[in-house]
Formats: sequence, C-alpha cells, structure tokens
Amino acid sequence: MHDCTKKNTEKFAGLFTLIFLFLAQSRSFAWGNTWMGMSLEQAVNSARGRAWAFRYNAAVQINNAGYDSDIYFGMRDNRVPDYMFSAGPDIQVFLPLKKRVVFEISESPRYAFFLKTDRERALNNTFSGNMHVVFDRLYFQAGGGMINAKQRLSTELSVNVRYKQENLSGLVLWQA
Repeated sequence: MHDCTKKNTEKFAGLFTLIFLFLAQSRSFAWGNTWMGMSLEQAVNSARGRAWAFRYNAAVQINNAGYDSDIYFGMRDNRVPDYMFSAGPDIQVFLPLKKRVVFEISESPRYAFFLKTDRERALNNTFSGNMHVVFDRLYFQAGGGMINAKQRLSTELSVNVRYKQENLSGLVLWQA
C-alpha cells in the first residue's frame, strides 16, 4: 500500500471516529427510538431460550424434501429421478449488553441428502455475526459472514460447484 493511500485511510478512520463520538453522545432510552432498534428489541425479547445473559433461538429445519423426476433438469440423455431433502439445525444467539450493544451470531449447517445419487450429497454451511449499537436516534450495525455450499452452476449446465463467499457489512441509520 502506498504511503499516500495509507495516510488517507488513517485520516478517514480518524474522521469517522470523531463523527461517531460526536453523534453518539445523545442520550439513549432503552432500545432507542429508531425502527431498527425497536426491531432488534423485539427479536431479542422474543428469543425462545435463555442461558445466563444469552438469548437464543434453535430449530431443526427440513427443506426441499420430496421426489424429483429428473434432478439434472433434463440436461442428460437419460433421466435421473431421486428422492431428496435438506436438513439441519438453525441457531441464532444474542448477547445484549445494557440494551445498547447486542452481539448476534447465526449458524445454519445443512446436509443435502440424495437417496440414490451419492455424488450430489453435500454439507452446506451459512454463518454470520453482527454487532448492533443502539442510541436514541442512531443505529449502527457491523458484521460479517461466510457461505460454503455446493450448488448447481445453472439449469443449463450439469456442473456442481462449491460456492464460497465471505462478506463484511455495515449499516448506519439516523432517524430524525
């Protein structure tokens, strides 16, 4: 990285920190007065389980269960019928800290099962983590995640690929 670019990045980070500290000095009431803060409050309060300071939702999901007369969408000369389903746990954990900062982690591993077609079976996973910061009229969210899943490239091509994605995200909401 060039020195000029590095200095500009440091200046931008310093400016962003000053703006954040200046705007964040407003007084916060409970979960704030933004619609995102109220939505976060509802999600945390409606979590099914509690353990110490943690709140969590956990479920087992079965998706795409059934029989397909041709799992390759007619792209082969002979049809390949099969029974299939996708199943796995869906876990969401919240850690609220004084109703201003909430850490959220979501994990969803899934196993795609095909009865006769062994090479189509795969373990897929989706993970995300977010930090929510709530003030009276400001709402900040920063997080990231990853997806690691086996997918068919398209309906026209009978090619399966391992799809991997890592992402970072952020959100700033100021509600007047």
